Amino acid sequence: MNGRNRKTEAFLISTIKRRWARYFAIYFASHAGLAINCALAIKRVALTGLVGVLCMLAGVAHGLEFRFNNDSAKPLSAEQMDAVYRAAAHWEEAFSDPVTISINVGWAEPHDFSSEGILASVRLARTRVAAELVVDALLAEATAGEAGWISALPQAIPVAHSAAPLADVELSFANAKVLNIAPTYDPTYGATLEHHADASIQFNLLHEERFAYREGDISGERYDFAGVVSHELGHALGFTSVVDLQAFNGSTLLAPSLLDVFRFDPTMPGHNLTFDTRQTLPGPAEFYDASGFVSPFAFGVNAYDVKCNALFGLCSASHWRDTTDTLMTTASPGRELKLRSGDIAAVDRIGVDTKWRNGIPIIDARLKFYPLIYGLIPDYDPVAFDTKTLAPKFSDLLSPSWFADPITNVFHISFDGHAGAGFAVFKRPQTNKKIKPINFNRGENGNKEGSWEEEPQPKMLAEIPARLTEFYFETINKQYSYRFINTFSNHGSQFDPNLGPYGGFRISGYLDGNQDGDYGSSKNERRDYDASLTLLMVLTTPRDMSSNISNAEFVLYKVKDEHVQDNIAHLIDATAFAIPAGYGNSDSYDEALKDRIEKEMDDPEPGRDIAF
Repeated sequence: MNGRNRKTEAFLISTIKRRWARYFAIYFASHAGLAINCALAIKRVALTGLVGVLCMLAGVAHGLEFRFNNDSAKPLSAEQMDAVYRAAAHWEEAFSDPVTISINVGWAEPHDFSSEGILASVRLARTRVAAELVVDALLAEATAGEAGWISALPQAIPVAHSAAPLADVELSFANAKVLNIAPTYDPTYGATLEHHADASIQFNLLHEERFAYREGDISGERYDFAGVVSHELGHALGFTSVVDLQAFNGSTLLAPSLLDVFRFDPTMPGHNLTFDTRQTLPGPAEFYDASGFVSPFAFGVNAYDVKCNALFGLCSASHWRDTTDTLMTTASPGRELKLRSGDIAAVDRIGVDTKWRNGIPIIDARLKFYPLIYGLIPDYDPVAFDTKTLAPKFSDLLSPSWFADPITNVFHISFDGHAGAGFAVFKRPQTNKKIKPINFNRGENGNKEGSWEEEPQPKMLAEIPARLTEFYFETINKQYSYRFINTFSNHGSQFDPNLGPYGGFRISGYLDGNQDGDYGSSKNERRDYDASLTLLMVLTTPRDMSSNISNAEFVLYKVKDEHVQDNIAHLIDATAFAIPAGYGNSDSYDEALKDRIEKEMDDPEPGRDIAF
């Protein structure tokens, strides 16, 4: 075995050992026998290499993963964090998207909440995205049975709070990521979260003794702490509505959430996904998606509901109605909050997948930007980028409509042997002097004493982060060529200073292959999407992002040499890349990673096209 293969095998073993350590702690209570057997396998891995890995892979199907930042001024205790991990495990067991969600957790003083009765608050990082792109993203991961009625979703959403249909949808960062959309903060929703997290959950110290932290202790006047955490994670994933916020901010026209796209007036006979107005005003509403599942939503905090279990009968519209025994309803003392089939169905509909979509992990990628000055742009260097293939000449690329932007850069990119050249628009950080956050409070006439949770009022977003607003490249591989079309939010893909040692970008988009007879001629036309691709690219050296991006170099994000699951491609139409249907079939992320690395180990020519 050569040095490269030994290194690759060691990487595989290290990756799965680290991953299993976390899951062993989470699942021990409910899967004790499996945990013991595979814990013993950890000891065998050092002796038996890949043989010992198989036991661990059989017991853990890696996918959706929450990572928690518990470093606030008043962090949670070990016992409380055990409950947090237990809550996260319920979502992680139900959903398979290979996406990592970052959540801040911690205690806060009572004066940090709008009323003493509030048990918990959750702040969501939000991004605005064109509805057309969101529908495309849902179609890209739809089953054959779902594709027909998802295609019926409109490109502009008819909503009750606007006379004209709205062209945008508001997504939580977590919801955007599972849809393969790179987000940037929408300044309408306020300041950046600490750690650039996807959501922040705070618990009221006044009620620390009112929570039950262990399973089986939920009784009397104690609230289910793990259930409350799980509930807030549901909001982070996108179970949220614009209804209440629009009611608080009548003079500001807000985009609907993706969940609102499936929110209809229950008094109307039947629902048409294309033409019917979405019920985005306070009052009765129901979830409908043409699959046969229908469930009532809460009316909103501006509409009394006799069935609402909150004090004064005012329940947030970002919930199911309290007639359902589901997780996303009102918490009450002595009641265990559990993730139910209705919660899963709704979150699955907004793009968080319950079934593993065949994916191909990306294990190596490199990216370098240059100023757009012809004569000074170097040719693609296959040695530096570790590929056998060459990238096309910049002069041979299709020029997108935004190519004339004065801050366009050019770049070379490689990932797992694929060599590309393209154009990107980089925008420096911008001071935000005009866009104030909307009002998250109910106003003088609202009564908050009956609430048990809230989304706190954010500060103004001081600075719109550095970001890539466009990113396009092409390849000219031997068997096929393709184009990459980015899937960025309306504000682009933001630079995340917490990604890697020096910060980085989330690059998301679709590949349009040329072997299926459908190859677009313009970036602006509706494209043929043959694969989705996400790359987390991090700077190799420190850099001041307030200047420019010329000559900046990036590599694929890894954590202590462990592969990061977000770096992945999902095939949609294998024929577009001249490969047989079913290529790389796998039942889980871990199985796909194992297969991908074994292909690398067996590769006699490192750098050739082996990812597809």
